[in-house]
Amino acid sequence: MFENYYYETLIIGIILSALIMCAIPAIARAVHGPFSKKSSYFISFGNAFGIYAVFAIYYSYNGYDTYYFIPGGLLWIFVAWKILTSGNKEIIESKQKIILDEQAVKIKNQQEKWIEYALGNCNELIDKSQSAEKLFTVDEIKNFNNTYEKWLTLDVYSINDNDIKKGYYFLKFYKDNNQLDNAEKAAQKLIKADGLRKKTWTLTKEALMLDIYKELTKEDSLKFASGDIANKAYIWMSIANDSMSRTDFKRGYFYLKYLNANLQDKLAAEVSSKLLEVNRVFECRNIREAKMVSNLPIENNNINNQINTQNETKDKQISDFKNTTPYCRKCGNKLTEDSIFCTKCGTKIEEISLICPKCKKEISPDSEYCQYCGEKVV
Repeated sequence: MFENYYYETLIIGIILSALIMCAIPAIARAVHGPFSKKSSYFISFGNAFGIYAVFAIYYSYNGYDTYYFIPGGLLWIFVAWKILTSGNKEIIESKQKIILDEQAVKIKNQQEKWIEYALGNCNELIDKSQSAEKLFTVDEIKNFNNTYEKWLTLDVYSINDNDIKKGYYFLKFYKDNNQLDNAEKAAQKLIKADGLRKKTWTLTKEALMLDIYKELTKEDSLKFASGDIANKAYIWMSIANDSMSRTDFKRGYFYLKYLNANLQDKLAAEVSSKLLEVNRVFECRNIREAKMVSNLPIENNNINNQINTQNETKDKQISDFKNTTPYCRKCGNKLTEDSIFCTKCGTKIEEISLICPKCKKEISPDSEYCQYCGEKVV
């Protein structure tokens, strides 16, 4: 059928074979990379399949039955499939290894950042060069890793200076021994503890500078110092509000000083926060009251002045009455200044107490107001 097209079919076969020989390797390089093993397989396969295609096309165009070439075509398809699947496992493992290596580098860099930050910036005043013998007991040194694990479980809110020093020793030890996982954990805990200590100290420092410290006397300290201070501090915080007395406010300040001196940083910060909160309310209330007084009309000020003058006159009269008009404690009979005995019941003047001029009842000599009717007697 194709006898008259000998050269034409040969040229067509060569062109198609060349396209196959170029296309298959190009695709392989684009998908798998120019230097991968799978790309080299496809290059060899493409060249061989191209040569095979020349003969297949030539003979089919020149009268040979095409089905003679079907087994060969299937064979080449099978070879291509084997090439596609043979290198998958190696490629996947290679990619996974690259990803894991990249992650390991990132993790190591992050660990080194944590470690360097902790070594360079946290608690600079703490001596980081102390030996293990000064920081740990013999048993702790023998079971060093267990000691480290226990240290990791410490509450960062209650960590003290000695724990910080131990942490720096753990950090330096594991860093020097290239155990970066343990060193990173120690660094993170140190940074967190240091940040909390700075935060609590800022609160405590602000509260310690309140004006109330000027009012805290030695006698107050002796009065407040009995019992479990920590427990009393918790009770004080539960009842502290803007209506508390100045004495109770001073009590909270004393608890703060005690807790700060005894390195109970967490509780000291909580007491500081409460003190500052109540003090802010006090200050706002005082400002509002001052503004209200300054905004009163002149008439009201005159009325207030009159009332104050009347009160002063009344106070003077009551004071004079108290000093010059004694009454019998027993029967309430009015006495003269030179009386030795009550003229009505015979009670001695030494036993005479202060009598309220309004309700005539006996009250304590040092009272300012009557406990029965509220009358001012001083």
